[in-house]
Amino acid sequence: MKDQRGFLLIDVLLGCLLLTIALLSSGFAFQHSVKASAYVENYNGALRVARQVAEALRTNDGAQSFIANIPDQVKEGNMLYDVKVSPPDIVAGNESLVAVTINVSWGTDNLTIANYYYLKP
Repeated sequence: MKDQRGFLLIDVLLGCLLLTIALLSSGFAFQHSVKASAYVENYNGALRVARQVAEALRTNDGAQSFIANIPDQVKEGNMLYDVKVSPPDIVAGNESLVAVTINVSWGTDNLTIANYYYLKP
């Protein structure tokens, strides 16, 4: 008969330690992916809101109330976004071109885009 001793306690403990490390690592990776997915969803919602505001400004005729009809808050999905539009700045050298900055914020994050618009005479 061969001399078999079986598993030692240290072998079992090392196996459990490796399994625990692997499970914790995959748990943290899953948690990070859920947070990243939520951030991307909110970012895409803010981008949709910014595009809607930019389109609303584009269709404006350049009247004195250029940014008057832009809402301060927009609900997109389950998130409430704060919208701030800078007053139009006339670009030097071109009286019919204005620069406008659109800032959409949610929670502690924000998205800022700058657009240029031609004012209709």
